[in-house]
Amino acid sequence: MRERLEEKMAASLDAAAATIERLGGKRPDLAEAVQRYVAAGEKLREFIVDGSRHVHKVATEGGSVLVEGPFGTMIDLDQGNYPFVIGASTVAGGACTGTGLAPRSIDAVVGVAKAYSTRAGYGPFPTEVTGVLAQKLSEGGAEIDPATARSRRCGMFDVPAMRYAARINGFESVALTKLDVLSGIDEIPVCVGYELDGNVCDEPPFEGQSRIQPLVEMVPGWKESLRDCRKTSELPDNARRYVRMIEETCGVRVSMTSVGSDRSETIEVSAPWG
Repeated sequence: MRERLEEKMAASLDAAAATIERLGGKRPDLAEAVQRYVAAGEKLREFIVDGSRHVHKVATEGGSVLVEGPFGTMIDLDQGNYPFVIGASTVAGGACTGTGLAPRSIDAVVGVAKAYSTRAGYGPFPTEVTGVLAQKLSEGGAEIDPATARSRRCGMFDVPAMRYAARINGFESVALTKLDVLSGIDEIPVCVGYELDGNVCDEPPFEGQSRIQPLVEMVPGWKESLRDCRKTSELPDNARRYVRMIEETCGVRVSMTSVGSDRSETIEVSAPWG
């Protein structure tokens, strides 16, 4: 195995040598590089398995498998808002292609959504807010993109986008995070629909993005901090009404809410898996 690795790395270095030299670099020492990779391989050896086979075995022998998907529906390669997408499947169906699990193996899908909206980088963001509200959401939610270290753009909760995500992914329920960030806002704006060329859209249209106007409903806010709440009944009345409005307008059940970043600050409203 070491001989094969050394052979492949030598060929790679030969191919890259001219470019490295033109850029003023020094060709890496082959033996040293090989040794580093061999040492890393030895540390990782016990963790290297046939992932699809291992997950299938756990799932069919009575075990539980939780698959987490990053990013979000609106930047999915196929179902997202092209061209502002990434080169991967970020919807629930991507769990099958990413893990090798059969579609019939998935028992339930739980969506994860913030109590407001964010977007990293460029692209359409019809619910974006500015000024004091944007600053409060950004600072309160620590909205820094880890990939670029830049602040994320912030906006109001997007009901049409949630409706679309719930339909595409088949959400059993939704975990609503960062509800605590909204504390101290007198009236919370919520996008309940889009208007495009005089027509009302209940899901995001994929054409005419520059002409979209959000239809906004103002929802009464709350002053109280939520960080000490551990049950739904302990939330302020308006916080509970906010969650209920999201359920009713999006047509999806909220099974969990978070009021802080610690594991203990997650409130289970109902069983996430139904």
